[in-house]
Amino acid sequence: MPFSVRFVLPVVVCIFAGSAPGCGDDSASADAGDTDAVDETTLDDGVTEVPDDAAAEDAPPPPPGSVLVTERLVNLDGTAWTDLPITVAHAFAEGHAVAGASLRVAGATDPLPTQLDVKRRWPDGSVRFALLSAVLPTLPAAGAVELEVLNAPATVRGMTPGPEALLEQTDLEAAVTFATGAGAFAAALRERLAAGDATSWISGPLAVEYHLDGPPADAGGAGHPQLGVSFRVRWYPSRPGTARIEVAVDNVRAEARGDVVYDLTLTRGATAATAYERSGVVHFHNARWRKVVWWGEPYPELNYEYDIDYLIGTGLLPKWDTSLVVDEDAIASQHATWLAAPREILENGPIEAYFPTTGGRDDIGPYPAWAVRYLLSMDPRAREVTLGCGDLAGSFSIHLLERATGRVVSIDDRPECSPWGDQRYADPADVLPAPVGEETSPYSTDNAHQPSLAYVPYLVTGDRWYLEELYFWASYVMLSQSYSTEWGRNRDAGLVRGDQVRGQAWALRQLGDAAALALDDSWELDYFTAKLENNLDWYAAEMLGPPPSNALGWWGAQSNRGEDGGRPDESMAADVRYYTSPWMSDFLVWSFDHLAELGYADAAVSRDWLAAYLVGRFRHGPEFNPYDGAPYHLAVLAEDGSEYADWTTVWQKSFAGRTDPAPTAFADASCAMCYPMIARGALAAAERAELPGAATARAFLSDNLVLESLADNPQWALVP
Repeated sequence: MPFSVRFVLPVVVCIFAGSAPGCGDDSASADAGDTDAVDETTLDDGVTEVPDDAAAEDAPPPPPGSVLVTERLVNLDGTAWTDLPITVAHAFAEGHAVAGASLRVAGATDPLPTQLDVKRRWPDGSVRFALLSAVLPTLPAAGAVELEVLNAPATVRGMTPGPEALLEQTDLEAAVTFATGAGAFAAALRERLAAGDATSWISGPLAVEYHLDGPPADAGGAGHPQLGVSFRVRWYPSRPGTARIEVAVDNVRAEARGDVVYDLTLTRGATAATAYERSGVVHFHNARWRKVVWWGEPYPELNYEYDIDYLIGTGLLPKWDTSLVVDEDAIASQHATWLAAPREILENGPIEAYFPTTGGRDDIGPYPAWAVRYLLSMDPRAREVTLGCGDLAGSFSIHLLERATGRVVSIDDRPECSPWGDQRYADPADVLPAPVGEETSPYSTDNAHQPSLAYVPYLVTGDRWYLEELYFWASYVMLSQSYSTEWGRNRDAGLVRGDQVRGQAWALRQLGDAAALALDDSWELDYFTAKLENNLDWYAAEMLGPPPSNALGWWGAQSNRGEDGGRPDESMAADVRYYTSPWMSDFLVWSFDHLAELGYADAAVSRDWLAAYLVGRFRHGPEFNPYDGAPYHLAVLAEDGSEYADWTTVWQKSFAGRTDPAPTAFADASCAMCYPMIARGALAAAERAELPGAATARAFLSDNLVLESLADNPQWALVP
């Protein structure tokens, strides 16, 4: 797949040797918080929260040669290994890997000869995300070694083996054949290596990964008009008889959209041994799939156990409560669900097929429940689910690539392109060509319920596939908006304002994550950063003004009055015309905070303005009952358009029709993905920002929620 080749990976540790929150539209959701205490606080349920040490932000950079973090590499197989090549993906805090990064076996004097492939640097030049390759002297059977990651230059010396070195391995081969109604099309690894069209993803004397992209061809050499095949070969010269081969097949060309039906055969080695085959594959339009096979002796199955506190300290991950012990039954149940789910190519596993489906789901929220369980437990079963869902992210028909540029469809080039919207009045030059065939898919996507499927997998593997998925989904959140200048994305500005508030939250997350990990010096880095900054500027201006959007900090007034003229909620006063969904606003608070933690400081302005509405719902008793602070809807505007500008009025108008007494407890206090727990999670950002009343509001929720439930689903187990 001819993506932009200026890829430079950001730093995350990933080893290769061998793997939703929010209760939707009709449930309540909550998140807990801690107290105003300066030191650590032990809550009634026994969960311990330790505030960040503010002085750490001013700490001097670690000296050259110092240990940045110590982590474990676990051998999940029953065979001991010697001289085992490994590749680890790692993210680094700003200013840490100034000298570079190397690996050392804990207890050893000298670092291992380490090859460093930097994908992204911080503004100060230190490494942000990279791949580290080394040869591990020994790895015990079903055992582990501790590895130290050092602030030290990777000093490995030697020539980088070129593609011809792989051709010298005479049995190295992989080929994929498609039997279609228009005839047979095939692509072969060795043929492409010999053609000299390889690009590098990993490059050095210890490890290489070459990518070879192009369409499969028929017997006459003509390429298929829609399909693309990419071979991605990772090879270690110290073990020349083994290679990890990824085969990525796409049907994503913007100018040739339509389903392709084929029988598939994937072979490896000179004997063309069948590695994978499927018949009657319906390759949906604008979708893609990947398979990883081994040529030669496969390496053992490994699990790299990151220091999650260190990774969170990079700012690339939310501030989860790392003292939380994830429930073993939750991990086992999730893995069993994964094994029972449809997870062949172009299937969806546990990912919801119809995104607009409402209710609590593991796939939606800041990051999917399976990914958070993995990060907080480092359990290999949770890792398998997380990476597998990242693979299946390609199944959804949101992928659009311009053949001419080899990049996602750009709204800079096509300002009025809206492939999933009304194109009748768009500039014809911006509209994609008509489909070349039938367009079907068993899946339906939207922004309001869009999961993050590739971000965590990319952080822990550094695989190009997952980075490409980040790019595709970030592109989709803009292309799926109307190009309207009045209420849509404003042509090439890329605003995500036209969606539901929750859709805005998840779209901003997708843009921020793509910008945060886009390769150094890449077109994608410039593109997604510019669109994100456009959004941050727009939100700040709309929210804060002058004049400010409203007095209380709510966002996204809605009205569901239809032909019957009924009120939004039966409990609301008769003259209420507009309301908000506070839980959606809480999603948006989290998203702006996440962007601020990623380094986009301007996001804090909108976060803090929105957080006033969040804090206020739990800090204005008795004029506003705090047990009503996490409802489905709250009233904000009257029939005549006048604003309810104080909490007394909001409470009275929102619950005027209530027949039962006002609540004195949360009905869903033990629900980990219900509105109160989401509110507590979002309040962690407000407390960290030291906003007035935030710590008290969060402590109230902590005292009134069953925080042990977060052990089952820790998506909203966020701390200041």
